[in-house]
Amino acid sequence: MLAVATACGPPFTTGTLDGGASDAAAGDAATSDAAASDGTSADGTGGDASGSDGSGDKSDGSTSTACRDYFDAVFGGGCNGSVLPADELTRQRARFVKVCEGELALPGQGLTPGALQACAIAVRSTGACRLTDRATDACNLTVAGALGATAACFANSQCQSGSCAHQPQDGGAESACGSCKTASAIGQTCSPTSSCSAGAACDTTRTPPTCTALSFGDVGATCNAAGAICKTGLYCDANATNRCLSPKGVGAACSDTSQCAQPFVCDGAPRICQSPRPAGATCFGEDCAAGLVCATQSTHVCSAVSWAAEGQACGDTAQCLVGSCLLFACPRVIPDGQPCDFNSTSTTCDAFAQCLNGTCTLGTVRCN
Repeated sequence: MLAVATACGPPFTTGTLDGGASDAAAGDAATSDAAASDGTSADGTGGDASGSDGSGDKSDGSTSTACRDYFDAVFGGGCNGSVLPADELTRQRARFVKVCEGELALPGQGLTPGALQACAIAVRSTGACRLTDRATDACNLTVAGALGATAACFANSQCQSGSCAHQPQDGGAESACGSCKTASAIGQTCSPTSSCSAGAACDTTRTPPTCTALSFGDVGATCNAAGAICKTGLYCDANATNRCLSPKGVGAACSDTSQCAQPFVCDGAPRICQSPRPAGATCFGEDCAAGLVCATQSTHVCSAVSWAAEGQACGDTAQCLVGSCLLFACPRVIPDGQPCDFNSTSTTCDAFAQCLNGTCTLGTVRCN
């Protein structure tokens, strides 16, 4: 399953394309991996445990293009996060595409290349990844698949319910393979811990709590309630009117950067939307220009990002090429095919690989 975490944290950041088990992401992202259980196999083509070579899973050009475009939009600067060096970006793009193609080819998969393309376009054209709403219409990747209840699954988007339940394993990892849950349909009762079907959310303000269809509102529509989401390019004014509004321009009063149109930030006293701070300027958080970070652990000055390899020192301005910065050092990167420990804090599988059944694996899993 595909990690999509970025430095800026888009609303569709879930650790995977559809919210399933987590894996190693590009740059300074999470290092947790999914552990496989018996009856699975993993490879770049999504081969199954019955001995299939995965030849039926070869993706066409449109799938490859969608995966590349999605990666470039999220990791290549579309979200105004720190952009990896060009050679590392190219390397990680190829790894992401391999996993992405495999996931889109899983049995019963409801997620399509077109959905990834639409999300990529939305990120580039509207700054969708900056918005703090739960999702945007173009980047709502929680979709229903074709597999029925109790069917073996790897991704949520394989299941008719939109939910694949993974069981915890020894050491805290989740099983790579799970089973499709039976989710409540629109109009049926639910709870905060139960699942509504894809395209619905549990409205706990109703008695009893009821699954409500997602709606994507235009400017002025009600939001900040179960199922009520703003359309791509708008934000939910959750602290005041609970209405969908257009991002604000320079000089407009604001309380959060998500209220400002890209590339502006909410800054100053009183807080207004304004241009981000340049290199060398005093900063306090996410108020620096694209490509810069705030040295919050040292000088509180907008600074250029430097990139650290495995074992090298890291911190506020020095970010890890792969894995998270823990105790001011980048983790050792385990090559694909080598043994891994899910609980290790000093090692990580390479970008977009997962620790499956004790081995770092780049690819998706087909479950019997």
